[in-house]
Amino acid sequence: DDPVEMVTARLRAIGRVPRPQLPLAGPGDLEAARNGSRGVHRGAADPLDYALYRREPLGHGDHIAGPAIIEEAGATTVIPPDLPCQVDEYGNYHIRTAQ
Repeated sequence: DDPVEMVTARLRAIGRVPRPQLPLAGPGDLEAARNGSRGVHRGAADPLDYALYRREPLGHGDHIAGPAIIEEAGATTVIPPDLPCQVDEYGNYHIRTAQ
């Protein structure tokens, strides 16, 4: 005659849902994204000039050759010397480390 109290209930379900439509990045403006340069120390060697870019103007199809730094509010991306970086259709960076 005592009351029953349910504390935890778990459910696992499998179903089909439509794939989300990710927003596509528009064309970029690499010249507008360029924001000067900065000397970067790598070990004991003299500083190497890295090109600075702002994230917001970058868009689909932009190519950046390292050494470069991409600055944005939540992150800083460093592109080492002699490595290419390309912005894809979703705004992601692809830095190729080996040919």
